[in-house]
Amino acid sequence: MLLLLVPGPHPKGKGSLPILVSRLHSALDEISGQNRTVAKIKIGKGGNLANKMFQYAYCRRLQELVPQSALVGYNIPEFDLVRPDDTPLRDRTLHIEGGHQHSVASIAYKLRERIYDDVLFEGYVQRLEYYPDREQFGSFFRGEAPAEMFGPDVLLINVRGREVLRNMHPDYGPTPVSYFEQIANETKLTPVIMGQIGDDPYSDALKRTFRGCRFLEHRSALGDFQTVRHATNIAISVSTFSWLAAWLSNTAQNIHLPVKGFLHPQQRPDVDLLPTRDERYHFYEFRIEHWHATVEQMDNLICKSQDFRKIASSTVRAMIR
Repeated sequence: MLLLLVPGPHPKGKGSLPILVSRLHSALDEISGQNRTVAKIKIGKGGNLANKMFQYAYCRRLQELVPQSALVGYNIPEFDLVRPDDTPLRDRTLHIEGGHQHSVASIAYKLRERIYDDVLFEGYVQRLEYYPDREQFGSFFRGEAPAEMFGPDVLLINVRGREVLRNMHPDYGPTPVSYFEQIANETKLTPVIMGQIGDDPYSDALKRTFRGCRFLEHRSALGDFQTVRHATNIAISVSTFSWLAAWLSNTAQNIHLPVKGFLHPQQRPDVDLLPTRDERYHFYEFRIEHWHATVEQMDNLICKSQDFRKIASSTVRAMIR
């Protein structure tokens, strides 16, 4: 049998060799009678709950763009989403590891054209451009309503502490106590504080500042997530968990967001979690700072009274590169 390879049209900027190779593989598969048309999209290591939710939503969108593809490897028992997979990936597997900027259209093209058979996905992909439909994202993660919901008279403050108080990551520093105090004073709402409250100077400062206010005990990752998700007024921390629970909320009317750390577009231009077209959001300006848990930084975090300027959505858009 004579196999004739004819170069066909290809996307702008793409070489024809990978397409020729993929067409050769497809032809050989057809000749041998092997059914290798199903691409496997396997989610690998994901980290915490919010990171795994981002990965799952991204890969669901990728699956929609690749007919007959199979999504496997996810493990989010909090939302009854578990599909283990121990079968080996094929030789032509695209491994996406780390990072936030991964074009879903490009990956889908490479799978459809058989440039790659499978993909092992371990990226972070925390950019709003990948999730144009918030309602669809939320539909993947229904979950039960929390035991208690907080209405329009309450400001729910979600705190990120514990491990980020150490020199863990330069873009994941804790949020100053005076920032939460400023929002509570400006909104004149009743503060309720929840999240990672422990036995440490940061937690002690929160308890002093909000003396007499209610502090919720940690229940579970899902319980805390759903509590934030069903609140009306939310002050989030520099945290993907806090951010995602607030963004997915269908009850939130006001979401207060610190433009800080990985949420600062000039500090982390590869991340974009700033919903500047969403009227629920109120943005507050922070200077670029890399967190190293120094004595001075801890003092500013706990003791220093600072004024955090509220900035318009248009100003935030101008900051995004």
